[in-house]
Amino acid sequence: MMQNYLKTAWRNVSHDKRTLLLNITGLSVGIAAVFLLFTVVRFETSYDTFHANARQIYRVVTLEKFDSGIDYNAGVPNPLPEALKTDLPNLRKVVPLKKFDDCQLTIAEAGSGQPRKFREEAVYFTEPGYFDLFDSKWLSGGPEALNDPGVIVLDRSMADKFFGNWNEATGQTILVENVLPVKVGGVIESIPSNTNLPLDLIISFATVKANADLLNYDPAHWGATSSNFQTYILLDKQTSRAAIDKQRPEEALGKTIRIGGHDRWMEITGVVKDFATHSLREEIKPVLIASNHAWYQVAGIKLRSDGTRQALATIQELWESLFPDHVYNGNFLDDTIAGFYRHESQLVRVYRVFALLAVFISCMGLFGIVSFITVQKTREIGIRKVLGASVSGIVAMLSKDFATLVLIAVAIASPIAWWAMNQWLLDFAYRIRIEWWMFAATGLAAIAIALLTVSYESVRAALANPVESLRNE
Repeated sequence: MMQNYLKTAWRNVSHDKRTLLLNITGLSVGIAAVFLLFTVVRFETSYDTFHANARQIYRVVTLEKFDSGIDYNAGVPNPLPEALKTDLPNLRKVVPLKKFDDCQLTIAEAGSGQPRKFREEAVYFTEPGYFDLFDSKWLSGGPEALNDPGVIVLDRSMADKFFGNWNEATGQTILVENVLPVKVGGVIESIPSNTNLPLDLIISFATVKANADLLNYDPAHWGATSSNFQTYILLDKQTSRAAIDKQRPEEALGKTIRIGGHDRWMEITGVVKDFATHSLREEIKPVLIASNHAWYQVAGIKLRSDGTRQALATIQELWESLFPDHVYNGNFLDDTIAGFYRHESQLVRVYRVFALLAVFISCMGLFGIVSFITVQKTREIGIRKVLGASVSGIVAMLSKDFATLVLIAVAIASPIAWWAMNQWLLDFAYRIRIEWWMFAATGLAAIAIALLTVSYESVRAALANPVESLRNE
């Protein structure tokens, strides 16, 4: 019985080959789009959820009061991790994490012994307890290797990159920034890409303590914080935060300030208008502008629009002549700013693809519907033409209903779109206003696309010979 039903259904749908092709194509593209969208959403919502203790891991932040308000800084003072361990023994685990940006690593090439230099985005310093919070599969060695100073743990990708095969990595020596030798004590599996902590080069925190001066680490200094020194804890519930009142900028003039534990006091001589130094997702953070050669880490160079390529080559040659032991690394400020919005750029591309797919699927469905309606109204169109109806009148008759449906759809979708866009913009401390004309322009574009889709079949039906239409009927 079922076989007969299937044969009958196939005869019905295969009678009109064009309609069948449109329906199958639209359905196939729609199903593929749903699966693709599901994959993207699942990936975006899966960050760091693969850790067994994901819901119990928290990062300690520093709440600071400034003229512009309050700020939550990811960095904490150096003594905080040990203080938490001492003062709050009920915490399951307290782990420091120190980041060292833009690091040069030197490795002796197997056989020749020639130095091979690599420039990596960052290396991290932490304790064995880090792996009690964040899960990693050990290919060689174990967390206990990080108990000793001068030990580094690589992930599989870095081990393969440096030594050709991760099996050859353990026991090898790596020179960090030409001054700090460390020995490979273990290898972990490469970290999944859906993480905010892509630690691929991990040096024991005991190394920091043993080389405090070299790595600018003072275990007793409470006077400064850096986002490159963070603390993660494993606990059962999140602690509360206190609200802080604002201050007026002019109150700062004439007062003195000391940075960290330095002896020098500096007088505040001015307050400039706030400007963003990070992504607009974050509130503007406080910036101190002072002259101190010891703080200079980056050289900013303004280039003329002409001769940029030659100027860059000259700068690199000068760097290599002055600092032959250090890898030159230059980038444009535009690239740094673009990096703040790399995630948004990826989302824009995803939204654009799915918007085009949605328009394509809608047009396919609309084309199929108008084709069906024109066939159903073949006799009516023929009679109207015999009675003197114009081509434009028939096209308008066939298009009017579709334009009305699109207007209704826009009216229903606009409030939903407004709410969704507002929810997304809430992630930004500084955001645009959603104006009414945006929805009006979208509605007009939707109507235009619908009319263009409908017009082909409408015009073809309107231009058909009424005698042939009535004869076929």
